[in-house]
Amino acid sequence: MRKTVGIGVFGVGKMGQAHVRRINDSLRGARVVAIGDPAPEFAHKAAPGLDLPDDAVAESITEMCARPDVDGILVAAWDSEHEAAALAAIAAGKMVFCEKPLTPSVEGCRRIIEAEEKAGRRLLQIGFMRRYDTGYQQMKQVLDSGRIGDPLLAYCMHRNPSQGERFESHQIITQVMVHEFDISRWLFGEEITRVRVDRSRSTSKAPEGLIDPLTAVLWTESGVRINVEAVCFGRYAYDIRCSVLCEDGDVALPDQLAPTIRDASGVRHEIGTDWLDRFKDAYNIEIQSWIDSVIAGEQDGPSAWDGYAAQAICEAAAEAMGSGAEQPLDLMAKPAIYS
Repeated sequence: MRKTVGIGVFGVGKMGQAHVRRINDSLRGARVVAIGDPAPEFAHKAAPGLDLPDDAVAESITEMCARPDVDGILVAAWDSEHEAAALAAIAAGKMVFCEKPLTPSVEGCRRIIEAEEKAGRRLLQIGFMRRYDTGYQQMKQVLDSGRIGDPLLAYCMHRNPSQGERFESHQIITQVMVHEFDISRWLFGEEITRVRVDRSRSTSKAPEGLIDPLTAVLWTESGVRINVEAVCFGRYAYDIRCSVLCEDGDVALPDQLAPTIRDASGVRHEIGTDWLDRFKDAYNIEIQSWIDSVIAGEQDGPSAWDGYAAQAICEAAAEAMGSGAEQPLDLMAKPAIYS
């Protein structure tokens, strides 16, 4: 008989609350039995709206890890809290899902990798949900099949309608481009070796002083060139595109699945404005996959190594943005548990 596992969600902002509802209302094999937040009073306020009793609130990540009814921990707290929460879960032997970034620094990512090496097995899955999106899955199947030849060039586009008031230029890399960095590594099955970041004229829609849009150029180990465009104040929609030119053809991410309207105004379909809507199915598949890993006691999703590699690209890109020069990447040796 299938086991039902207890999940603790640490960080109950917009993302964390969406995961609580997803697990309890849409997915199988798990129930959220505990919630917590770096600001415990926020978790107490959130509990009634999530149909959870007040005694479900853990006052700290340490308390959550100590609860015997918690089999796995989902970390959706502020970025600065990820490292401590992940390390606490690993030390307690709990399976942990951590939203990106793994940590805001390469050094923090290395400490998590070291903790897993000490544990002797993978316990952490990083939240790169695009790997679970049907369109990206279809693209990877085409590329892996080799039927249109070896990849040569790729173009990734990530356009947001807006960002929060305190959004800063470097977050275009760490919060937006990071998804393109990871999906590129995954699509081509190679590490990134160098990166360059180029600035353009900034849109008048962005706050004063913010660099937007921003473009980056990456190269893989085999020489595939990846062009990344990121816009954070595009206004019109949340628009994600990806295409790859190969030797014998090209493959592109399918457009969003929406009804096509044909009338006197022309032919059109709607484009979403929110990442939670655009990748709703991918999030469901991703978290269900993690729940299955908790049940099985064996992790097989995107790993701490993937979180480390993506953060290394982000740091190199941030340096390139400041210097204007191409930056090489020099990754640590990949531990055997991630092979």
